[in-house]
Amino acid sequence: MGVAAWVLLIAVPVACFLGVLAMQRDKERTKGRGTASRVMRAGFLEMQGLLEPEKKVEILKQEQRDDLAIVIDPSGEPPGPGGPQR
Repeated sequence: MGVAAWVLLIAVPVACFLGVLAMQRDKERTKGRGTASRVMRAGFLEMQGLLEPEKKVEILKQEQRDDLAIVIDPSGEPPGPGGPQR
């Protein structure tokens, strides 16, 4: 066996070992980011739940404003007993 064969015999396992270490390190990094994004998503969902009642109140206020709106009959006739006829 020549020197090149010995270098190759040592370099291949070392390269595999370093590759496995790099994959584990990358997996730990992405795992940490996933946790942070899940916590952030949960916070947004909780905030949305807190804001939902305000949204419902705004919708009810808008519906109430629409109910109170006065409908003007363009024909100029006074409304009958049943209200404006269309």
